[in-house]
Amino acid sequence: IHRAIPYPLVLLIEQGDDISISLVHKRASQAGHDSIVLDGEILTVKLAKELGSDLLCHFASMLALSGQPHTSLYDVYQSWINAAVALQVAVITGTLEPSRDFEHTARRREALRQCSMIQLEMASIRSAATKTKQIARRADINLELQRLQSAYTDARAQL
Repeated sequence: IHRAIPYPLVLLIEQGDDISISLVHKRASQAGHDSIVLDGEILTVKLAKELGSDLLCHFASMLALSGQPHTSLYDVYQSWINAAVALQVAVITGTLEPSRDFEHTARRREALRQCSMIQLEMASIRSAATKTKQIARRADINLELQRLQSAYTDARAQL
């Protein structure tokens, strides 16, 4: 849908009981074909009930137009992206703190990407550990998990 509509939009996605919000910047194509292309990665955040009503209410207040910058529509949209990234961070940290600026949001998105990759790798290693019978191999897996846990802690600190 983001590719089909040539204007920035806040896309609310409902799938069963789950609701997600999706945002991405758009720009004119550099190829000069008078077309609009996505400028960056699509950001999709699940508005999970597990986050709690206080956190979701605070997130909704961060989206209010009255609290957005009045310089340009681009800045308003970027502020909404910042709020969505802050909600993704809150899923991990439990604290919803708004991003200070675009660079802070970019650093947070990279830290979120690292956390996600590390969690996937840890899940894969844990799955392999359950299938391994050799004690020496399990010890190696345990050491690798400890290394990944340390890397995850470092990435989480960047949030």
